[in-house]
Amino acid sequence: MSTTLAMQTTDSRLPSLAGQAKAPVIQAKAPVMTGSRNALLIRRVMQQSDDLVLVFDYRGKDGFVTRRVVSPIRFASENRFLALCLSREEPRQFYLDRCSNIRVDLANNYVMPVELLVCAG
Repeated sequence: MSTTLAMQTTDSRLPSLAGQAKAPVIQAKAPVMTGSRNALLIRRVMQQSDDLVLVFDYRGKDGFVTRRVVSPIRFASENRFLALCLSREEPRQFYLDRCSNIRVDLANNYVMPVELLVCAG
C-alpha cells in the first residue's frame, strides 16, 4: 500500500496539490503531558542540548535521593525520559514522578564526571 504525503506551502513556484486526493493524516501521540511544568523544562533543554542541562533531585527505587545533572535525550513514555547522566557518564532512564527541584542550568558549568551528591531524603 502506497501513501502520499502532502505538504501545505505558500511558495507559489511549487505546483499546487489542489485536486489531488488527500492523504490520510496520521498524528503521533504526544509522548508527554504538555501541561506539565517539568516536562516543558525537559523539552526546552532537549531543544538546546549543547547549551543547557537539567539539575534535579532524584529519588531512586531504593529511596535514596541524589542530585543529578543530566542532558536529556528523549521521552521514553509520558512519565519517563532518557538522559545522559553526567555523574555516571552513561544514558539513564528517569521517572518524572521521582524528580524534584528541577532547574535548568548552563552546560558549560559542568565537566564530566559530575560528583554524585546524596541529598537528605
